[in-house]
Amino acid sequence: MPESRALNQPGEKPWYIGWGNCHPDILKKVRQYYEYPKFLPEDAEFPAAENIFFGYEIGAVMHLDYIPRLMWQGQVRGNKTWIIAPVLECEQFCTGLEFYVEPGDIGEKAES
Repeated sequence: MPESRALNQPGEKPWYIGWGNCHPDILKKVRQYYEYPKFLPEDAEFPAAENIFFGYEIGAVMHLDYIPRLMWQGQVRGNKTWIIAPVLECEQFCTGLEFYVEPGDIGEKAES
C-alpha cells in the first residue's frame, strides 16, 4: 500500500485489513495496550489467538461471524460505528443495534 494511502491523505481510497495473531511474544506486546473487560466472568476462557482490525473510513461489509466462544471488541485508536443486524431468520422478531465507540471503549460505555 502506498504511504499516502496508509496515512489517509486526501483523494486516497479507504482500506480495511484484519490480522489473526497467535504468536505468544507478539500477543504479549499487543496485550500491553488494553485490559480485559471487567464484565467478563473470572473463569472466562481466552483463546490462544487474537484478531486485530485496522481501517480507514469503511470497515467490513455486512457479514456473519460464527464465533463459538466468548468474544468482545475493544477500540484502541480512532472511532467506529458498529451496526449489528439480526440474521434473516430472526429479523421479524429481533431488532438491530447501532453504537459508536471511541478509544478505550470495551463495552461498558457503549449504548445502543
